[in-house]
Amino acid sequence: MNRRDVEFSGFDGLTLRGWLYPAGPNRPCIILTHGFAGLKEQFLPDFAGHFQAAGYGAMVYDHRHYGSSDGTPRNHTDPILQARDYSAALDYVSLLPEVDPAKVIFWGSSLSGGVAIYAASIDPRAQGVVVQCPFPSSESLVTDLKEPIRKAFADRAATTTTAGQEPAMIPASPYASTTPRAAKEAAMVADPDIVAYYAELDRRNIPRGSRVTMQSLLGIAGFEPKAFIGRISPRPLLMILGALERTIPIDLQLRAFEEAGQPKQLHLIQDQGHFGLYHSKGFKENIEIQLRWLKEVVGV
Repeated sequence: MNRRDVEFSGFDGLTLRGWLYPAGPNRPCIILTHGFAGLKEQFLPDFAGHFQAAGYGAMVYDHRHYGSSDGTPRNHTDPILQARDYSAALDYVSLLPEVDPAKVIFWGSSLSGGVAIYAASIDPRAQGVVVQCPFPSSESLVTDLKEPIRKAFADRAATTTTAGQEPAMIPASPYASTTPRAAKEAAMVADPDIVAYYAELDRRNIPRGSRVTMQSLLGIAGFEPKAFIGRISPRPLLMILGALERTIPIDLQLRAFEEAGQPKQLHLIQDQGHFGLYHSKGFKENIEIQLRWLKEVVGV
């Protein structure tokens, strides 16, 4: 696997960092980012490596405020700015000799699946979108996390009116710590299926990235990529879901797919939940679907 470090300016000039997986001159390129609180090291190299081996270039980078990318406060999520950064990433790769700028695909997973949908809906240069287990709507979030959202507004008020006040942090998941908290604690991902995901990260000695700003809830609570998914057409969309999805209501994902225009493909991977698509048997079926779709859409 051949890759090199890259850095580029995000939408507002903030420096973002990642890895480029070149596959030769003037090749299609897939731009990948991780989901909520994720880091580029967490399984994304597996996807990028398979794309590269099949003849596609790929670029993986950390979202602003995360990992190797700049931005303060650390571990803060703003999906709208993340979407703008997809376009900045496209600006960057389009100037590389290894990339055909007419064949750039946006790729996202979980929250970044929603971000990729939204980014492509407003950037016509993206030639297609691949999303797995995407976040399509905050419809259930604002009900399930009403009290944490209330606290997030209070925290924002405190940090904007008190000099030096650091934003409050919450666990990305009650299972993120090696001493799990109660599932009802303020956290974004309470799906116990994440335990196997974390175990695989630990086995590979990859950091978990376990905490986020409480104020991240405010940006996500108003994020509605489903409202924009119809704008991707006539460019192609691939959506892959785990049949045992529990992190995001699967009915919201299916409703989003219904609202997308043609051409579009939906694949449901049996016996897998949200996190099984990243590794083990779920990954194998998932990547095979993605490679077939890429061959149909951009070839090599």
